[in-house]
Amino acid sequence: MVFCLIAALYTLLAPQVAGQIESFAEPFLKAKECILHNYVPVRGDDYGHDGPGIQPWSVNWHTYAGNKPDALQYCSSTELLLESLKSGIRMSLNSIALDDIALENAEESWFQPHRCAFRWFTWRKACQVLGKFSQVYMIGDSMMRHIHHALLMLLKDDWQYGSLPLKLDGLNQYEQCHCDGQFSEHALCREHIADTATMNDPRQFGLCMGSSSRPFALHSRERGLYDGYKLMWDNSTCTDLDRPVFIFMGIGAHHHHEAHRTTGEGISPVMKEIDEAAAACPHVTFHKAFIGLHAQSRTLDHKYPGQTRELMIDFNIEVSRYLREKHAMDYFDPWNLTKNAPTSDGYHQLSDVNLVKAMYLLNYLDMLLG
Repeated sequence: MVFCLIAALYTLLAPQVAGQIESFAEPFLKAKECILHNYVPVRGDDYGHDGPGIQPWSVNWHTYAGNKPDALQYCSSTELLLESLKSGIRMSLNSIALDDIALENAEESWFQPHRCAFRWFTWRKACQVLGKFSQVYMIGDSMMRHIHHALLMLLKDDWQYGSLPLKLDGLNQYEQCHCDGQFSEHALCREHIADTATMNDPRQFGLCMGSSSRPFALHSRERGLYDGYKLMWDNSTCTDLDRPVFIFMGIGAHHHHEAHRTTGEGISPVMKEIDEAAAACPHVTFHKAFIGLHAQSRTLDHKYPGQTRELMIDFNIEVSRYLREKHAMDYFDPWNLTKNAPTSDGYHQLSDVNLVKAMYLLNYLDMLLG
């Protein structure tokens, strides 16, 4: 019934909205199996709480429509865009009547930005935006890996299986790790991640074919896979002088969510490597941004008191101030986006949050170069 109503609404409105609704509705409707059957494998260890397995898909029509109520205009600058993320709020049909735990488990919830809205991009537009850069590096932990997965879903125009490689040895990943299961921390849903961690040209993976975008490299560097946060810069890429490089960092969870350890042990070594790369390629411009820590589920506060929501707020304030003053770096604060959002284990959010994070990143990159 829900699927039929959405399809009818799309048919009615699509000709009138000049591309905005299509960029959400087309991949949303193509993933209708996620509406009918959404499964999230539990991670299989004692880290977080065990989710229900079968649960409503975190993406819903409000994921799009809640982004832009009639009163909101589209954000016109990176400053307004980042403020819309930082000061937005998670909504549900009964938000006022629900406490934190009930809202987290609500059948439908969505994020409403503050004062201005971001744009939903088609896969073609996403390819064009990334093609403004010669290289895009995503350096961080599992949360950054999930943003990288969401970018792949957007580039493939496939929200059901898009983060998975085109070829896998078995079918278990496709059977278990689809829809919201793409963001499960179960070992089965993570064992393929190295296959798509480095793309020197998306066309090698069948992406961005038929678009007018220029080739670009997309790299995902995750602690554990690469023994720390490393840029792993190759000076041979200095040959593309007319396009900048972008580095997106998300560091903190592996430094016990402590700001001073994160800046000293995590951020500083990466910044040193970036400075060395910039010195080796003096004609290449390097842009950098950082995404902060999110709000974990209240159900984990007793187990992990060192990463409560209140401490994450303090972390974001301290690290954003450090990056602004020392490195003039923009800061994505996802705390309100993730507060009371559905998770797989109390810590890692699902498709809804990660697609929105990826879309904020694409909007930012689009505005950064104009």
